[in-house]
Amino acid sequence: MLRMMTHFKMPSNSFLFSVGSPRANSAQATLTDELQLVIFRLQACWPSTLVLLIRTVFPDLALRSFVTLRARLQRARDADAIASILTPASAAEGWRKEVLLHFFSHGGSKIAIQLLTSTIPSVLRNRLGFVVFDSCPGDASFDKAYRTALVSLPPSLSPSLRRVGTASTYCLVLAVQALQNAELMSSVRELRAELNSASLIGEDVRRLYLFSAGDVMVGVDDVVSHAREAQSRIGEDKVGAVLFQTAPHCALIVEDADRYWGAIVDAWEGNGKLPPVPEGTEAEIRARL
Repeated sequence: MLRMMTHFKMPSNSFLFSVGSPRANSAQATLTDELQLVIFRLQACWPSTLVLLIRTVFPDLALRSFVTLRARLQRARDADAIASILTPASAAEGWRKEVLLHFFSHGGSKIAIQLLTSTIPSVLRNRLGFVVFDSCPGDASFDKAYRTALVSLPPSLSPSLRRVGTASTYCLVLAVQALQNAELMSSVRELRAELNSASLIGEDVRRLYLFSAGDVMVGVDDVVSHAREAQSRIGEDKVGAVLFQTAPHCALIVEDADRYWGAIVDAWEGNGKLPPVPEGTEAEIRARL
């Protein structure tokens, strides 16, 4: 089971878990079933691992400035436990690539960018060994942005409050897209470009894209085109992709947990080549499923 490390002060929506603890904790009740499955599999594969979980909500993606996000992440990054993980115990140990960065959707992508750019020099980049792009990145269309934002609505909302929340989200996404189109706010296009920037993730860091043909928020072509761009920059052997058939957004593990987790473990531990990025158009890729 997991134990929340309460002796470290963490900012809102940030959690530091000790994996392999003999008891559960109340923080698990705030996690989705999919996130709990991911963390439990981490426990099974790497019992000594510490897990830093940073959750995002729609304002993190669309409204909060980079300065605000950096202030929030500074506290998470500077926690004693995080520093002890990222900083070598001795000079002889060296800066081993022992950090796996796994982020979900556009909210997670934006937080990942801030984590990687919030230190000078970045100890996270120095220790980064592998990156998992889960259900991202998508495109800048209104429909997909709206569907993604709806995921942030609490599932416990009553029907009447959900109707209000849905309408409010529609108006908010419309306003955000207008600001992005006017170049007054960072956009999904900029996010996609940043995630393939050599200054953000080094050329020696391998990456794995996990996505689904059943995802109505992030299209197959959105992910494949980004993966191909990464291949052209760092090499085909350093970029892998696994396509699921029916899983919804950010719930790939529900379709086939063994395949999902097996791909991550094999890639992280270097068990053979990374799974190839699908070839062809989106229609051709879907036809082969």
